[in-house]
Amino acid sequence: MKKLGSFLTSCVLILSMTACQSSGPSLPPADAYEAARAKTAALTCGEYRADMDIQMESGGISFTMGMDMDIKSDWTDSQNPKFSMDYSMEILGQSLDIQLVCVDQMCYLSSMGEKGKFPLSQANSADAGLSGNPCLNIEIPDSVAVTAKTENGYTVYSFTLTDSQLELDDSFFGAMLEGMGSQGDLTVGTVSCEISVNSNGYIEREKITMPCTMEVQGVTATFTMTIDGTVVNPGTAVSITAPEDAASYPETEGTDLGSLFSAL
Repeated sequence: MKKLGSFLTSCVLILSMTACQSSGPSLPPADAYEAARAKTAALTCGEYRADMDIQMESGGISFTMGMDMDIKSDWTDSQNPKFSMDYSMEILGQSLDIQLVCVDQMCYLSSMGEKGKFPLSQANSADAGLSGNPCLNIEIPDSVAVTAKTENGYTVYSFTLTDSQLELDDSFFGAMLEGMGSQGDLTVGTVSCEISVNSNGYIEREKITMPCTMEVQGVTATFTMTIDGTVVNPGTAVSITAPEDAASYPETEGTDLGSLFSAL
């Protein structure tokens, strides 16, 4: 019996030591989020799917705009980048679909029944926010408070940003906001962010709520943009190929990719 007691005591001590070792100091939420953001942003290829809803009101009239997009990007070979985007928008019963594929230094664009192909330039892809991993890649200043919780196997980081703290310049969404701002005076309110990080340390889901006010030619519109984005299997390769009917695309003078969505 004494031997059994000694054995159990030893087991308890070993388990206690193991628990102490495994529960060592953890990073503060802001630092842990930054580590996941940097790790995800460093990926040279990826796929990002996003559902966007915009609730808009202007002059007493309210309506909803819905947008869905699937963006793939592969910058493994920086001299021969590849990316594609399937984009769909619905507003007031009307729909707009855009398919863009850039591969082997050529872009293929299909929209509203029209097709065209034109050479890809590095500047063009950068202006469109497609020059890297397609996730939002939201950097936060040191002054921003971040909270963390565990949910369904993910670590979920939550924080808010003011307009001056929001940095999206290098992302597709940053290019889109810049395009919207070019149509009038755009003001962004306090942005709410909820970022889910998987067990491998990659960002896998981003939920963003962004209230905005825009004034165009004396008309003021207020709207709230909600983005629900998913990084699909982060860390894995993506396949991007030219359209099957690429040979039928007529050559055009080219399109400024950064202005594709400026009318939104």
